[in-house]
Order: sequence, then structure tokens, then C-alpha cells
Amino acid sequence: MEAKRVGQGRLIAGVGGLALFGFLFLPWFGSGGVNATGWQGQTTTDLYMLITAMVAIAAALPGTRALLVPGVTMSGAATLLGGVATVLLIWLSFIDSGHADRKVGMFLALVAAIVITVGGFMSSSATPERVRARRV
Repeated sequence: MEAKRVGQGRLIAGVGGLALFGFLFLPWFGSGGVNATGWQGQTTTDLYMLITAMVAIAAALPGTRALLVPGVTMSGAATLLGGVATVLLIWLSFIDSGHADRKVGMFLALVAAIVITVGGFMSSSATPERVRARRV
């Protein structure tokens, strides 16, 4: 059962990563009839979202359960990056008043970041049967 949860979590994180990457091309900000996409609206946020999306997609690929760095799996990295992206997008969506008009792309990216975080957490918190058997 837990091995199935690992697979589902990785798939959910991967789908969230694909969605986040796609949502970067949608309008995020608008002012005076001019819209800016996720790539154009911020200076470094777009790069962070790209890294988050790529790690989430990589976590979903077969054979990437290996450690990214000592003590951190790809799923764990997707969870951490997705969580920070969620907080950042909440800040940009609801708190930061630097942009007058938020567009649909930003809110969809927020949903995708939450999906990455949940999927990564599901995958990293569940231990597959064969890994648990080796520890005993």
C-alpha cells in the first residue's frame, strides 16, 4: 500500500511540475490593457518556478528515487521547493501590492505549487516495502 502511495505522490508532483511550467506562459499581471506572463512579470521568480517545476518533473521520472544530495531525495526536494513556491505565490497574489491587477496564470501557478508540495510530501513520507525490509 505504501509503495502505491509513493508512486501516486511522484505522479502528482510531476503533473504539478508540468502544470507550473505551462502556467508560466499565461498572463500573471496586467495594467492598462498590457499583460505580462510569468516569465515577464518578475525578475527572479520565473527562474525559481522553472527550477521547482523541473525538480518536480524529475522526481516523477522512473529511477529518480536516488538521493539528490546526502539526506535529500528528489521527492523531498520537490516538497521543499514546492512549499517555498507556494508561500512566494501567496505573497505575490494576496499581500504584495506592487502589481495592481493579478491575472489567472498566477492563481493557477499557486494551485500547481500546492499540488507539487502535496505530491512530494506524499512520496517522501511513504517508505516503499523493499526499503523498509532492508532496514530491518
